Amino acid sequence: DLKCDYKNLYYNPKFYDIEFRFANGKLLAHKNILISRSSVFEKTFEQNYIQNVIDVANVDKSVFDIFLLFLYSGDVEIKNTDLIMPLYELAYRYEVHKLS
Repeated sequence: DLKCDYKNLYYNPKFYDIEFRFANGKLLAHKNILISRSSVFEKTFEQNYIQNVIDVANVDKSVFDIFLLFLYSGDVEIKNTDLIMPLYELAYRYEVHKLS
């Protein structure tokens, strides 16, 4: 189904066009997916944002990974309850109302 296809797309290393850098690594994504799910990403990329790298400060990579996976699939899998509040804070920051 479509949800499964998008989730597989997140894990597929082909055709990424944006990189998020963290103190402890990086995550890759597709701008089109981000734009379709977040008005903040839409505004960011709409304004002729030509860089393909975004440095993300004060956010744990594992939390952002869960957040991105939600943007792709609509599903949230949290095994550590300490990640719930940081995840909601990301949802608020990026105006992802279905998660906040």
